[in-house]
Amino acid sequence: MNKKVLVSIVLTLILILTTSMPMDTPKAAALTPDRIDPAVLAAIEAGEDSISVIVQGNGEAEALQRAVTSVGGQVEADFWIIDSVLTTLSPDAIRQLASDPAVRYIALNRSTKLGEAPPPVEPTGDNSTADEEVVHDVDLKNLLVSVRYPHPLDLGIDQVHAQGVLGRKVTIAFLDTGLSTQGVLGQLIKAGYEKRFIGQVNFLKKKPQLSKEGKDANGHGTHVAGLVWNVFRDRDSGTFMGSAPGARILMLKVLDKNGQGKYEDAIEAIQWAIEHKKKYDIRVLNVSLYAEATCPYWADPLNRAVEAAWRAGIVVVAAAGNGGPDPMTVTVPGNDPYVITVGALDGKETAGYLADDVLAPYSSAGPTYDLFIKPDVVAPGHKLVSFLAPGSKLARDRAERKRGEHWFVMNGTSTATPLVSGVVALMLEQHPNLSPDQVKYRLLASAATALDPATEEPIYSIWQQGAGRVWAPAAVFGDFAGTANEGLNIDKDLAGEEHYQGWTTWDEETQTFSIQEGGYTTWSGGYTTWSGGYTTWSGGYTTWSGGYTTWSGGYTTWSGGYTTWSGGYTTWSGGYTTWSGGYTTWSGGYTTWSGGMLSVDTAVSTGRWVPD
Repeated sequence: MNKKVLVSIVLTLILILTTSMPMDTPKAAALTPDRIDPAVLAAIEAGEDSISVIVQGNGEAEALQRAVTSVGGQVEADFWIIDSVLTTLSPDAIRQLASDPAVRYIALNRSTKLGEAPPPVEPTGDNSTADEEVVHDVDLKNLLVSVRYPHPLDLGIDQVHAQGVLGRKVTIAFLDTGLSTQGVLGQLIKAGYEKRFIGQVNFLKKKPQLSKEGKDANGHGTHVAGLVWNVFRDRDSGTFMGSAPGARILMLKVLDKNGQGKYEDAIEAIQWAIEHKKKYDIRVLNVSLYAEATCPYWADPLNRAVEAAWRAGIVVVAAAGNGGPDPMTVTVPGNDPYVITVGALDGKETAGYLADDVLAPYSSAGPTYDLFIKPDVVAPGHKLVSFLAPGSKLARDRAERKRGEHWFVMNGTSTATPLVSGVVALMLEQHPNLSPDQVKYRLLASAATALDPATEEPIYSIWQQGAGRVWAPAAVFGDFAGTANEGLNIDKDLAGEEHYQGWTTWDEETQTFSIQEGGYTTWSGGYTTWSGGYTTWSGGYTTWSGGYTTWSGGYTTWSGGYTTWSGGYTTWSGGYTTWSGGYTTWSGGYTTWSGGMLSVDTAVSTGRWVPD
């Protein structure tokens, strides 16, 4: 049952919170999480005398700028896509500004970074091929390479490529550390692929400009982009090593050589992508970076920016984070309910054989602090081979991950994410008129859920695997007509008129998560492996169409009294580390493929995916 909450109720609650303080104590009136990000409050409490903040307005740009300058601030950047400006203020100025009617919220200009490093890449003990031969026999002239784990086969991507669908006429923009044109990618560009490389824009500079010369002092962005754009074919299987080798690539550099950045850079880059969407056919935004959640999704400036991109027609694909297997570890902007959030699988380096695949233990799990189910889907993210940026920090600091002169191996949801971005590009080549919501619907409705073949119960809960494994042939060629994010209104959300929370509930007595209103069961959890080491992947779940509840209580409380944001990170009353009960299923059960099994007709694996 939907719990629609009128805007007037939220405004009334905010008014009660602010007017209940004595008028002669502006400090107490202003320093409430109703108007100020808990991270800003923490900075003030820590004694910082100059704080970089992003100030959200109430829809009047000129009034917002006047409010900022009236307290001694300067408008350093205008983030018009989220009705916000960047400024640097003293604690006293923040107190004054929080009381101004032109201001809705003051958020910290927080740090963004690469995902926390998952476990190092270790040699494979159960594979007869020596670890040094993960990549070998590289033929730069004919674009051939021998790879132990040609990961695109684990999503059926090769089947889509075989039909001539390679992601053409679709540009994927990356928020990352940059792209090196000095290594293999540079050689490919010079060899005739320059038209597919739109260029790189460095938002760490004061005046970002598009350049055909790409630099990546860290190495992460080069690797991530290569997982989409790799035009080398694996010798044995014949499959392209990139998920969308025909797509165009645009690198938006927002992280430095250490993999660190600021909200201001990421938001400016997203704003640039929206402004140039039509000129460069930008249809997909890959976000393999993260920040910690310190406020509701709708108050976070980076989340608001990816929502603006989504509304503009750009499909946003974001990494879930590497904080698993613990619950409630999905990071910003992957915690945003509108975007596509990707968790990671470990394919055990057996490409095309899916029965031994497991959820990567580091893959972040939901629910989000806003009670939404995340991640949305999962894809291979463990031991993925891609391009090496010569002389980069990763090449120096992670020498054990280098494979020859041109290649590098990485783990994480950051590497799973570009595989899904590539699949989205394939979908958009085949169906160019799809909206982001329609893309998300097809992707989730066609996903394959990990089930125990004996019980047909999910091996992992919906908060761990979401809809399940992305399956490219079904996503691209299947007959799925529908729209995701039903019950959410992105226009009202961005306008501050209405916000939402998911359907996850916490039962304090049984210490379990469950999904309300839909006949769902609870989840017993932690990181587990298949029963007997095998599993089947059934077709995607029936899309939840019950809508979402509306947020009540303003910025400070969860509807239902679950917890508060004041004080920064929070926990559920009663704790949430022990999950008991059964497995989560969608009411109405799971849809299945013919025979209840997934077809794996790939170049190296034919037949039906069933245990031996």
